[in-house]
Amino acid sequence: MNSQAFETEDCIDNQWDNGTTGNYWGVDYINSYPSTTNDGKIWNIPYEIRGSGTGTDYFPLVNGIITDFDLYKPLFTDIPENPSEHEGYSNLSISWIAIDLYPATYTIELDGNEVISPTAWTSGSAITYDIPNDMLKGYYNITIIVTDESGNTVHETVIFTVNDEITPQFVHVPEDFSYPEGYSGLNISWIVTDSYPATYTIVKKNGIEVVSATAWTNGSTITYNVPDGLLDGEYQYTIIVTDESGNISQDTVIFTVTSTETTTTPTTTTPIATTTTTSTPSWNALLLLLSLFAILSWRHRKKKS
Repeated sequence: MNSQAFETEDCIDNQWDNGTTGNYWGVDYINSYPSTTNDGKIWNIPYEIRGSGTGTDYFPLVNGIITDFDLYKPLFTDIPENPSEHEGYSNLSISWIAIDLYPATYTIELDGNEVISPTAWTSGSAITYDIPNDMLKGYYNITIIVTDESGNTVHETVIFTVNDEITPQFVHVPEDFSYPEGYSGLNISWIVTDSYPATYTIVKKNGIEVVSATAWTNGSTITYNVPDGLLDGEYQYTIIVTDESGNISQDTVIFTVTSTETTTTPTTTTPIATTTTTSTPSWNALLLLLSLFAILSWRHRKKKS
């Protein structure tokens, strides 16, 4: 009863259907009943068998293969690869193509939750699903379930990966600083943000680790206590911060210890020079003496005369 019938009936004992399914009559049925309708499987007007009998097919088939006995599952001819995007993506979709003689509906699930309810599909046409925007870092299972009219079902799962490609961000970094020898109680602090914080380490200039991998919290302060009593010199501390995706950021601070020793400057004694001043008679005094001597000499000669 699954191929086109070209029968005529000349008796009354023939049975042309089994109570639910009849025969396929091809264009002959359409020509005989041009106003008929169907439910996708059975025409709604019984088919009267030609001949001298009174045979009738009460369940004439729309198609040549009986869907009640269709054991073939829908077949995917195109399946998307597992997509991968970074956070902040938008307008992303994936598509499948399936074929079947009697397509019915499909549903789509996201991590086991139905996001597309049963929807009609067409054999050979693309079935497209728009992935929600701005999903966070992680792995998501997107499953399509395709069904035909006979209830045959096939499904495919795509794994959608959202990656975090943003490095941790320093919102506070300390400046380089210095203290004299004998200091105590000093520390260095950073503040870092990231949606997926993991660990940080701190190393000295020579690469020696002074703080091993330690968990940190988004937006919280990371503090390193500088050892007391370091001697005069320069000390370098580098913090290396990582997140769950392996993104790395780092910052370096230089701490200088200055010496407290006092430098003594030699004292030089400069001799004080003593100056002896010899008075030299002025010319006026000399002339006065000469005048006096001349007067005395004149008086002495006058007395003799």
